Amino acid sequence: MKVNRVPPEELVFEGPPLAVLVFEVPPDVASNFHLTEYEDDLDTYWASFFEVYGVAVEVNRYRGNPPDVYTISVDEEAAQAIAIPAEAIAKLVLTELSVGESAITWLRSESR
Repeated sequence: MKVNRVPPEELVFEGPPLAVLVFEVPPDVASNFHLTEYEDDLDTYWASFFEVYGVAVEVNRYRGNPPDVYTISVDEEAAQAIAIPAEAIAKLVLTELSVGESAITWLRSESR
């Protein structure tokens, strides 16, 4: 498995990030994610960034979300270019974070 944590300034999304899965974990598990606080035009959020086989991935939690709920977003265009489903890439990051698939509360259908 090729999952690397990368600084946000080194991450390039070829297309818009696609929310692929949502998961819920207690704070003691989430403390291992090493999230950094950011602000965009709409909200404050906490995020950590990864690259999986060259595909940009973001794990985030927005201020308006429940405190234990996180989203994994994947650069779907880049994932399609290497013929790996975005859902599979998101699950690799979940494994890297030591979170089991039982924590998933929503998963985008692979047959969109």
